[in-house]
Amino acid sequence: MHKFTKVGGGNQDSQFLEMRALLQRFLQCPDTTCALLVIVDGPYFTDRRMADLRRLTRTHPPLSFATPIQGVPAILEGLAP
Repeated sequence: MHKFTKVGGGNQDSQFLEMRALLQRFLQCPDTTCALLVIVDGPYFTDRRMADLRRLTRTHPPLSFATPIQGVPAILEGLAP
């Protein structure tokens, strides 16, 4: 999932809640061979919002991440066998 959001408001807040819900559902994922990347960009994603999303990520397989686009290459490199 990738979202670029400029400022807060109804639609942007809904997108944020959608990403939170996806990360929460993924906490129950039994398939250890997959990973979830929630890519978020734009000024809407403050440190507080990013911390909120990252609290919902998994640190053991199946892994999940909440990151700006710049963090994707390092994550993919870490996932490569």
